[in-house]
Amino acid sequence: MLTACAGGTTSSPSPSSSASPESLPLVGYETVDYGDLTDGGNLNLAVTSSPTDEGSWNPNHALAANVDVQKLLEPTLSSMWVIADDGSWTANPDYATSIELTSESPQVVTVKLNEKAVWPDGKPITAEDYVATYAAAGGAADGYETVPSSVFDAIDKAEVVSDFEYTVSFKGAYADWPSLFSTPVLPAAIAKDKEAFNSGFASEAVPSAGPYVVDSIDNSAYVLGKAEHSARTSWVYIDGETFGGVRVDVSGDAEAPWLNIAWKYIYTAKDSWLGVTADLGSIGALYNLTMDPFEKYDMIFNGAQAMRVLSSSP
Repeated sequence: MLTACAGGTTSSPSPSSSASPESLPLVGYETVDYGDLTDGGNLNLAVTSSPTDEGSWNPNHALAANVDVQKLLEPTLSSMWVIADDGSWTANPDYATSIELTSESPQVVTVKLNEKAVWPDGKPITAEDYVATYAAAGGAADGYETVPSSVFDAIDKAEVVSDFEYTVSFKGAYADWPSLFSTPVLPAAIAKDKEAFNSGFASEAVPSAGPYVVDSIDNSAYVLGKAEHSARTSWVYIDGETFGGVRVDVSGDAEAPWLNIAWKYIYTAKDSWLGVTADLGSIGALYNLTMDPFEKYDMIFNGAQAMRVLSSSP
């Protein structure tokens, strides 16, 4: 099926119909109070790769420096700061009670942690965890497989003051010092173990410090798109009573038992041709998994999706 988008030129909007810059909001989301949220629901992420595909679930590893990987890991990661609508930031009370520049010459930042923040095993997230993480993330020269960053190059030393307080001293004036506190924290035992940091989490998640915890990971060849054929001959995705999609495999030819043509139809795909929301609405998306195991080409709508436009497949 082939379709085409309407061509032609579009006229520029008149000044009277255009919104003035002053009237445009700085952000495009609607704030919702935590008290209004309910448990449950699905989070659909549009990705074409996973941490297992790239080679690491460690968010500070060089192999995890990938948009899709970070998008998947983000709900499980910590962040020491909260960004306001106007671009300013404050300490994230879930992790730190204060982050202050306590000296300008030398430049020293003092961090006091929330003593109630814990790892999934119930152990507290301590100053030692943060100091060890910074040392590992800035340890490329020592054999840690990380992406070098100017913030780590600017650090003179990070020191533990107490279980829940530490300081970071910089070599000189460093204006972007707050960027350090977007570094996801790791347990000190992992951060101090170069082998564990580099290769210990190729196919399993590091302990979560964020609001979500990875319960299980399916690294089967079918899920990763590496199997010649799927072991499954039918596939259905159901969320409660909401139909999400269906998969059908055409196989069983006695003369060609290896032949397995797989089709997948889903309602949760996205398509760039539909603008900012990229929502297909009631129109499903059809993928030929035999020719397109990574679900990049929608066989129904517009024939194909650009690789930069990702499907949020269930």
